[in-house]
Amino acid sequence: MQSASTAEINLEKDPAFAKTLKEVKKYPDCIAAMMDMEAGRVDAIITDEIVGRYYMSKKPDAFVCLDKKPVGPVGYFGIAFRKDDTALRDTVQKTLDAMKKDGVSGKICKEWFKADILM
Repeated sequence: MQSASTAEINLEKDPAFAKTLKEVKKYPDCIAAMMDMEAGRVDAIITDEIVGRYYMSKKPDAFVCLDKKPVGPVGYFGIAFRKDDTALRDTVQKTLDAMKKDGVSGKICKEWFKADILM
């Protein structure tokens, strides 16, 4: 797992799950962890789903993702805007809502991450 990541934080919050792991190896970034897994130096990694699925999409025959997420809650990402730029904020929100409603965002997720990871 990546050091100082949400994966590390969530694993520390779940000592019962952590005890089921033979070894926990920390990496400077997710890509290094994925490369070690691909090379057979580790059996599995814990990472943010969006990062892991993106990397997996580049090598679909090399990796598999658990359907059940065993570590930590689902995270949310935000988009920041200048405080005074409410028109842009509202336009982006309207567009994102429309994309979710008509299924476009789900199709984009499936293209890039091989799964609809939207909540």
